[in-house]
Amino acid sequence: MVPVTRTTITRAQVALVAVSTLLQVGVFAVGGDRLPARSTARQAFSTVELALVAVLVVVTVGIVRWSAGEGERVAAVARLVLASLVLCAVGDVINRNYPGHAYQWDDVIEHSYLITSILAFAPGYALVVMANRRATCHVVGSRTAAVTVGLGAAAGLIGFATTFDPDVAPGASALMAGYGVVLAVLAASTWWLGRTYGWRPSAPAVAGCLLAVVADWLIATFWIFGDGYPTIEHVNWIIYYASLALIGRLPFVVADGVEG
Repeated sequence: MVPVTRTTITRAQVALVAVSTLLQVGVFAVGGDRLPARSTARQAFSTVELALVAVLVVVTVGIVRWSAGEGERVAAVARLVLASLVLCAVGDVINRNYPGHAYQWDDVIEHSYLITSILAFAPGYALVVMANRRATCHVVGSRTAAVTVGLGAAAGLIGFATTFDPDVAPGASALMAGYGVVLAVLAASTWWLGRTYGWRPSAPAVAGCLLAVVADWLIATFWIFGDGYPTIEHVNWIIYYASLALIGRLPFVVADGVEG
Protein backbone atom coordinates (compact mmCIF):
# COMPACT_ATOMS: atom_id res chain seq x y z
CA MET A 1 0.00 0.00 0.00
CA VAL A 2 1.37 3.40 -0.98
CA PRO A 3 2.22 5.46 2.14
CA VAL A 4 0.14 8.58 2.69
CA THR A 5 2.02 11.68 3.76
CA ARG A 6 0.71 14.87 5.26
CA THR A 7 2.34 16.90 2.50
CA THR A 8 0.58 14.88 -0.20
CA ILE A 9 -2.76 15.31 1.56
CA THR A 10 -2.28 19.05 1.93
CA ARG A 11 -1.37 19.49 -1.71
CA ALA A 12 -4.41 17.47 -2.75
CA GLN A 13 -6.74 19.57 -0.58
CA VAL A 14 -5.33 22.84 -1.91
CA ALA A 15 -5.56 21.63 -5.50
CA LEU A 16 -9.16 20.46 -5.08
CA VAL A 17 -10.30 23.76 -3.57
CA ALA A 18 -8.55 25.66 -6.36
CA VAL A 19 -10.14 23.49 -9.07
CA SER A 20 -13.57 23.75 -7.44
CA THR A 21 -13.36 27.53 -7.16
CA LEU A 22 -12.08 28.03 -10.70
CA LEU A 23 -14.79 25.73 -12.03
CA GLN A 24 -17.57 27.74 -10.39
CA VAL A 25 -16.11 31.09 -11.41
CA GLY A 26 -15.47 29.91 -14.95
CA VAL A 27 -18.91 28.40 -15.51
CA PHE A 28 -20.65 31.42 -14.05
CA ALA A 29 -18.54 33.78 -16.13
CA VAL A 30 -19.47 32.04 -19.37
CA GLY A 31 -23.17 31.79 -18.55
CA GLY A 32 -23.86 29.77 -15.43
CA ASP A 33 -27.18 31.55 -15.08
CA ARG A 34 -28.13 30.06 -18.42
CA LEU A 35 -27.89 26.47 -17.18
CA PRO A 36 -31.59 25.79 -16.58
CA ALA A 37 -32.59 23.56 -13.71
CA ARG A 38 -33.09 19.92 -14.77
CA SER A 39 -31.39 20.57 -18.12
CA THR A 40 -28.75 18.15 -19.40
CA ALA A 41 -26.08 20.82 -19.04
CA ARG A 42 -27.04 21.54 -15.42
CA GLN A 43 -27.04 17.85 -14.53
CA ALA A 44 -23.66 17.35 -16.19
CA PHE A 45 -22.26 20.26 -14.19
CA SER A 46 -23.76 18.84 -11.01
CA THR A 47 -22.07 15.52 -11.72
CA VAL A 48 -18.69 17.25 -11.95
CA GLU A 49 -19.37 18.88 -8.57
CA LEU A 50 -20.16 15.50 -7.06
CA ALA A 51 -16.98 14.05 -8.55
CA LEU A 52 -14.99 16.72 -6.73
CA VAL A 53 -16.69 15.76 -3.47
CA ALA A 54 -15.93 12.08 -4.15
CA VAL A 55 -12.24 12.89 -4.62
CA LEU A 56 -12.28 14.85 -1.36
CA VAL A 57 -13.74 11.78 0.35
CA VAL A 58 -10.84 9.72 -1.04
CA VAL A 59 -8.37 12.30 0.29
CA THR A 60 -10.04 12.13 3.71
CA VAL A 61 -9.72 8.35 3.67
CA GLY A 62 -6.03 9.10 3.24
CA ILE A 63 -6.17 11.29 6.35
CA VAL A 64 -7.67 8.39 8.30
CA ARG A 65 -4.83 6.16 7.11
CA TRP A 66 -2.27 8.81 8.05
CA SER A 67 -3.85 9.26 11.49
CA ALA A 68 -3.34 5.60 12.41
CA GLY A 69 0.19 6.41 13.54
CA GLU A 70 -0.69 9.62 15.37
CA GLY A 71 -2.45 8.35 18.49
CA GLU A 72 -6.03 7.46 19.36
CA ARG A 73 -7.32 11.04 19.72
CA VAL A 74 -6.13 12.04 16.26
CA ALA A 75 -7.40 8.79 14.74
CA ALA A 76 -10.83 9.18 16.36
CA VAL A 77 -11.14 12.74 15.13
CA ALA A 78 -10.12 11.68 11.61
CA ARG A 79 -12.78 8.96 11.55
CA LEU A 80 -15.47 11.38 12.67
CA VAL A 81 -14.42 13.88 10.01
CA LEU A 82 -14.61 11.19 7.33
CA ALA A 83 -18.05 10.05 8.48
CA SER A 84 -19.22 13.66 8.44
CA LEU A 85 -17.96 14.16 4.90
CA VAL A 86 -19.70 11.01 3.67
CA LEU A 87 -23.03 12.23 5.08
CA CYS A 88 -22.49 15.66 3.51
CA ALA A 89 -21.80 13.92 0.20
CA VAL A 90 -25.19 12.21 0.50
CA GLY A 91 -26.72 15.64 1.09
CA ASP A 92 -24.95 16.92 -2.01
CA VAL A 93 -26.47 14.14 -4.12
CA ILE A 94 -29.93 15.13 -2.88
CA ASN A 95 -29.24 18.81 -3.55
CA ARG A 96 -28.23 18.14 -7.15
CA ASN A 97 -31.93 17.29 -7.60
CA TYR A 98 -31.56 14.87 -10.51
CA PRO A 99 -35.25 13.80 -10.30
CA GLY A 100 -36.37 17.44 -10.64
CA HIS A 101 -38.34 17.62 -7.42
CA ALA A 102 -40.12 20.84 -6.44
CA TYR A 103 -42.67 21.82 -3.77
CA GLN A 104 -42.41 18.42 -2.09
CA TRP A 105 -43.13 19.74 1.41
CA ASP A 106 -45.66 22.50 0.74
CA ASP A 107 -46.67 25.20 -1.72
CA VAL A 108 -44.17 27.73 -0.34
CA ILE A 109 -40.70 26.24 -0.83
CA GLU A 110 -39.98 25.51 -4.48
CA HIS A 111 -36.49 24.10 -3.91
CA SER A 112 -37.83 21.48 -1.54
CA TYR A 113 -34.86 19.14 -2.03
CA LEU A 114 -32.82 21.57 0.06
CA ILE A 115 -35.06 20.75 3.01
CA THR A 116 -34.86 17.01 2.35
CA SER A 117 -31.05 17.16 2.30
CA ILE A 118 -31.09 18.35 5.92
CA LEU A 119 -31.66 14.70 6.81
CA ALA A 120 -28.06 14.09 5.73
CA PHE A 121 -26.40 17.41 6.52
CA ALA A 122 -27.69 17.72 10.10
CA PRO A 123 -26.13 14.47 11.33
CA GLY A 124 -23.09 15.22 9.19
CA TYR A 125 -22.36 18.49 10.95
CA ALA A 126 -23.34 16.98 14.30
CA LEU A 127 -20.43 14.59 13.74
CA VAL A 128 -18.12 17.59 13.28
CA VAL A 129 -19.32 18.88 16.66
CA MET A 130 -18.47 15.46 18.08
CA ALA A 131 -15.05 15.63 16.43
CA ASN A 132 -14.44 19.06 17.96
CA ARG A 133 -15.47 17.67 21.34
CA ARG A 134 -13.24 14.61 21.01
CA ALA A 135 -10.36 16.86 20.04
CA THR A 136 -10.76 19.09 23.09
CA CYS A 137 -12.27 16.98 25.89
CA HIS A 138 -8.94 16.78 27.73
CA VAL A 139 -9.01 20.56 28.24
CA VAL A 140 -12.62 21.70 27.98
CA GLY A 141 -14.66 20.14 30.78
CA SER A 142 -18.04 18.50 30.33
CA ARG A 143 -19.89 21.29 32.14
CA THR A 144 -18.29 23.98 30.01
CA ALA A 145 -19.02 22.01 26.85
CA ALA A 146 -22.65 21.55 27.91
CA VAL A 147 -23.04 25.29 28.50
CA THR A 148 -21.55 25.97 25.07
CA VAL A 149 -23.97 23.56 23.45
CA GLY A 150 -26.90 25.07 25.35
CA LEU A 151 -26.01 28.61 24.31
CA GLY A 152 -25.50 27.54 20.73
CA ALA A 153 -28.82 25.71 20.67
CA ALA A 154 -30.61 28.75 22.08
CA ALA A 155 -29.02 30.98 19.46
CA GLY A 156 -30.08 28.56 16.73
CA LEU A 157 -33.69 28.53 17.90
CA ILE A 158 -33.78 32.31 18.17
CA GLY A 159 -32.40 32.59 14.65
CA PHE A 160 -35.04 30.21 13.36
CA ALA A 161 -37.80 32.11 15.17
CA THR A 162 -36.82 35.35 13.43
CA THR A 163 -37.40 33.75 10.01
CA PHE A 164 -40.35 31.49 10.86
CA ASP A 165 -43.01 31.33 8.17
CA PRO A 166 -46.35 29.85 9.34
CA ASP A 167 -47.20 28.88 5.77
CA VAL A 168 -44.29 26.43 5.62
CA ALA A 169 -45.21 22.82 6.34
CA PRO A 170 -44.64 21.77 9.99
CA GLY A 171 -42.28 18.98 8.95
CA ALA A 172 -40.10 21.35 6.93
CA SER A 173 -40.14 23.91 9.75
CA ALA A 174 -39.08 21.25 12.26
CA LEU A 175 -36.17 20.19 10.05
CA MET A 176 -35.02 23.78 9.58
CA ALA A 177 -35.30 24.50 13.31
CA GLY A 178 -33.27 21.42 14.20
CA TYR A 179 -30.70 22.21 11.54
CA GLY A 180 -30.40 25.77 12.79
CA VAL A 181 -29.60 24.37 16.22
CA VAL A 182 -26.93 22.04 14.82
CA LEU A 183 -25.27 24.83 12.83
CA ALA A 184 -25.27 27.23 15.79
CA VAL A 185 -23.75 24.57 18.03
CA LEU A 186 -21.16 23.85 15.33
CA ALA A 187 -20.17 27.53 15.34
CA ALA A 188 -20.09 27.63 19.14
CA SER A 189 -17.94 24.50 19.34
CA THR A 190 -15.10 26.28 17.58
CA TRP A 191 -14.46 28.01 20.91
CA TRP A 192 -13.33 24.65 22.26
CA LEU A 193 -10.67 24.47 19.55
CA GLY A 194 -9.40 27.98 20.23
CA ARG A 195 -9.32 27.32 23.95
CA THR A 196 -7.44 24.04 23.57
CA TYR A 197 -5.01 24.65 20.74
CA GLY A 198 -4.92 28.42 20.35
CA TRP A 199 -6.77 30.42 17.72
CA ARG A 200 -3.95 30.62 15.22
CA PRO A 201 -3.04 26.91 15.17
CA SER A 202 -6.71 25.90 15.03
CA ALA A 203 -7.65 28.57 12.45
CA PRO A 204 -8.13 26.17 9.48
CA ALA A 205 -10.62 23.96 11.31
CA VAL A 206 -12.35 26.94 12.94
CA ALA A 207 -12.66 28.66 9.56
CA GLY A 208 -14.05 25.47 8.03
CA CYS A 209 -16.80 25.21 10.63
CA LEU A 210 -17.73 28.88 10.34
CA LEU A 211 -17.71 28.81 6.54
CA ALA A 212 -20.08 25.82 6.63
CA VAL A 213 -22.49 27.95 8.67
CA VAL A 214 -22.12 30.85 6.24
CA ALA A 215 -22.77 28.56 3.27
CA ASP A 216 -26.03 27.35 4.79
CA TRP A 217 -27.07 30.88 5.72
CA LEU A 218 -26.68 31.80 2.07
CA ILE A 219 -28.86 28.86 1.05
CA ALA A 220 -31.59 29.79 3.52
CA THR A 221 -31.54 33.48 2.64
CA PHE A 222 -31.09 33.46 -1.12
CA TRP A 223 -32.12 29.99 -2.26
CA ILE A 224 -34.87 28.62 -0.03
CA PHE A 225 -36.55 31.94 0.80
CA GLY A 226 -35.00 34.13 -1.87
CA ASP A 227 -34.77 34.34 -5.63
CA GLY A 228 -31.01 34.12 -5.96
CA TYR A 229 -30.93 30.76 -7.75
CA PRO A 230 -28.94 29.81 -9.76
CA THR A 231 -26.33 32.52 -8.99
CA ILE A 232 -26.29 31.65 -5.31
CA GLU A 233 -25.52 28.04 -6.12
CA HIS A 234 -22.11 29.02 -7.51
CA VAL A 235 -21.29 31.34 -4.60
CA ASN A 236 -22.48 28.80 -2.06
CA TRP A 237 -20.48 25.97 -3.58
CA ILE A 238 -17.21 27.89 -3.46
CA ILE A 239 -17.65 28.53 0.26
CA TYR A 240 -19.11 25.12 1.06
CA TYR A 241 -16.43 23.08 -0.69
CA ALA A 242 -13.65 25.10 0.94
CA SER A 243 -15.31 24.51 4.31
CA LEU A 244 -15.22 20.75 3.80
CA ALA A 245 -11.52 20.82 2.98
CA LEU A 246 -10.75 23.05 5.96
CA ILE A 247 -12.71 20.87 8.37
CA GLY A 248 -10.57 18.06 7.03
CA ARG A 249 -7.56 19.84 8.56
CA LEU A 250 -8.85 19.17 12.09
CA PRO A 251 -6.83 15.95 12.59
CA PHE A 252 -3.67 17.92 11.78
CA VAL A 253 -4.61 20.60 14.32
CA VAL A 254 -4.98 17.89 16.95
CA ALA A 255 -1.73 16.18 15.94
CA ASP A 256 0.19 19.44 16.20
CA GLY A 257 -1.65 20.00 19.52
CA VAL A 258 0.23 22.50 21.61
CA GLU A 259 -2.46 23.40 24.10
CA GLY A 260 -3.44 27.09 24.10
